Amino acid sequence: MSESKGKPKTLEDVKKAFESGIEDFLEFAEKDGLAVLTPKQWLGDTAFRDIIAIVHSLGGDYIKGDKKAGITAHFEVPLEGKGSKPIKVAKDQARHILTSFLRDVEALVGKTIKELEELTKE
Repeated sequence: MSESKGKPKTLEDVKKAFESGIEDFLEFAEKDGLAVLTPKQWLGDTAFRDIIAIVHSLGGDYIKGDKKAGITAHFEVPLEGKGSKPIKVAKDQARHILTSFLRDVEALVGKTIKELEELTKE
């Protein structure tokens, strides 16, 4: 795969950073000033390493998926002149962490209440 340096301006610029045929592996979309690259299938180690190297060279990163939070694993590349999206990404990640934490705490509290109820029955 070819490598590009610098922040891309458009989704087409992001596509050009990759070899032809990448559309067989990734869906490309633009959302909130970001190029969002979503794998169509499991990429495997080699393809993932190749893709993440290009994404990093473009100033982007990999966003790990979380089924509970409804987040699909994908790559994000900020587009030049499209706003300050790293803040939005940070807010989304913070929201995801807080939501996961809340679920874990609710489950633990529920479990503790049941254990206490069982102990008081005896």
